Amino acid sequence: MKMLLTVVLLMLLATPAFSQGSTGHDKDDKTKEEIQRLFGELNDAITKKDRARLEKIYADEFQFIRPSGAVLNKTSQISGILGNDAISSTPIGIPSFDSFMLFGDVVVLRHTVRGSAVTSIVVKKNGQWQLLQAQSTRLAPEPLR
Repeated sequence: MKMLLTVVLLMLLATPAFSQGSTGHDKDDKTKEEIQRLFGELNDAITKKDRARLEKIYADEFQFIRPSGAVLNKTSQISGILGNDAISSTPIGIPSFDSFMLFGDVVVLRHTVRGSAVTSIVVKKNGQWQLLQAQSTRLAPEPLR
């Protein structure tokens, strides 16, 4: 009986459900590196006004909801970058991953950019990460004490 319990325990520990802890962290770390690289490439493409790279970084379905509530699609976002729009054409900080959620091929990030809280959704399509949506909300100024 003791031998049977040992065999069952070893079989359970070898299954994906029990061994996913380290694998999950490894996948999270790899994905974080890929997302950091994506934001680095985005900032480089913004700085260099590289339309071809911007077209690859933004998903065709991309939407940016500005703090004012205005909604930009992929075409208007890229046009804003190339036309030096104050919000669109300014490089953004690479997320710190304080709030990083991975759901298969979808990443949801929350970070602060230039006084606004931003929620970004990044998707992996055809093996490449792309920005699908960003929504920015102005942060209230800190009260004086």
